[in-house]
Amino acid sequence: MIAIKPKQWFTLFEIIIVIGIVSILFLVIQSGFQIPNSYKTQAQWCLQHSYGLTQSFLYAWLTQKSLEENIFPERYTIVFDTDTQTIQTTYNTSTVYETINLNEAKNIWCHNNNYQVVMTGWLQTVSITDTSMTADQFTGNVNFLLCTIEDCLPLGIIQYDTRIQQLRLYLCPDTSEAFCSS
Repeated sequence: MIAIKPKQWFTLFEIIIVIGIVSILFLVIQSGFQIPNSYKTQAQWCLQHSYGLTQSFLYAWLTQKSLEENIFPERYTIVFDTDTQTIQTTYNTSTVYETINLNEAKNIWCHNNNYQVVMTGWLQTVSITDTSMTADQFTGNVNFLLCTIEDCLPLGIIQYDTRIQQLRLYLCPDTSEAFCSS
């Protein structure tokens, strides 16, 4: 007569060990994906903050509200300088209202040891007088990249349109190879 061997199953202890190892691997892999996403979230805050300051400057002109203590400028200017990585708002030709320097130490959301927000393109100036908004072109884009040690990925676009006197912000939904479209 042939003896039938009982099936050997894994012991409870072995199953618990395997589950523990798989869960540790899952946590390590998941944390590797969360770090770049946190950089992107912080960099998007930097971009939204920069856009908000320029948008409120434009809003002061559109609504004829004073900038500071009864100052009603005749001319407003927004300069996106990609060489110095600054966005500067001035009024009445030369009075600086606000300067955002993406490389400055106080802008911790715009850069740290692991990433940096970078403006690309060329110098673009948007001038606003009492009656109109003008620029070198009717419309223009200022592109922003999220650069890490490995590479640079698209972050967003600030777009201006002088015909309808508007600034717009477009955030890239993902970090694809092609630059996000407006």
